[in-house]
Amino acid sequence: MKPLVDIQNLSKHYRMGHGVVEALRNVSLKIYSGESVAMMGPSGSGKSTLMHLLGCLDKPTSGEYLLNGQNVASLSDAALAQLRASQIGFVFQSFNLIPQLDVYENVEVPFLYQNPCHPDYQTNILKSIDRVGLSHRLHHLPSELSGGEMQRVAIARALAINPLLVLADEPTGNLDSETGKQILGLFQELNEQGVTLLMVTHDPYVGEHCKRLVKMRDGHLVADLIQPKR
Repeated sequence: MKPLVDIQNLSKHYRMGHGVVEALRNVSLKIYSGESVAMMGPSGSGKSTLMHLLGCLDKPTSGEYLLNGQNVASLSDAALAQLRASQIGFVFQSFNLIPQLDVYENVEVPFLYQNPCHPDYQTNILKSIDRVGLSHRLHHLPSELSGGEMQRVAIARALAINPLLVLADEPTGNLDSETGKQILGLFQELNEQGVTLLMVTHDPYVGEHCKRLVKMRDGHLVADLIQPKR
């Protein structure tokens, strides 16, 4: 089976003053459709850099990145923006909702960057909001929602484009423990429905909720483990 994500010898270097920081060093990784993968490592390990590359938010210094068979590393900035808008869903620790927009309008945002826009986008928005259990809050502003509800809106926004891959960066970091458990449960349900998930986290408890664990250190991938079922 062809991997959904296939990276080979991926490196990312940043110039800092007169020196060079090697944030990522010859990382190779495959992720298959339907997997849930947790990426863990201390600060400075390279996990955020790798997530940015996988999300097409940055370009590698060297190496190859194939997303569903397409060589992403060679795409123009415009093509990368279109790919992000149509194939990759993002969920962030800080939710990144627009305070002036209601739930429906926040979930609609990714479609504003698509050209052409998906013909069934309005149906997709309503379906994704229903999947996270917020149909009754459709026209509420973020200020009228709890932290858990705001994260559900962010998840709905990521799902609405029917992405190939969902990237979640510390998705429970701003939530209390009970709400965090609920959000992890939602991610597990979505994965069981076929959503491919990569979750970046510092929290071992969060990492345990994924089927596979990837560990980073000093820019290297140092472990890739299948985890026991919970």
